[in-house]
Amino acid sequence: MPGAAFSPDMVKTVEEAANTLQLPHKQMISGAFHDALFLARVAPAVMIFVPCRDGLSHNEAEYVEPAYAVTGARVLLQAATVAAS
Repeated sequence: MPGAAFSPDMVKTVEEAANTLQLPHKQMISGAFHDALFLARVAPAVMIFVPCRDGLSHNEAEYVEPAYAVTGARVLLQAATVAAS
């Protein structure tokens, strides 16, 4: 299945949210098969990743420190607030 590009505007909004919150961030390319792959074909989409222990994701041993989950949620809230205004 071919990949899909995320909305440049949404990527910018998430990056600006991280900047507003003074959080380090970087753009990543995901090779995983996320629901966002399909969503991006019909609507503006973006994903926010948080670090997982030992870099594991899509694995039963995947674990995210609660503080990272909260940080990701803060970025999501900030980005959604800006996008909705």
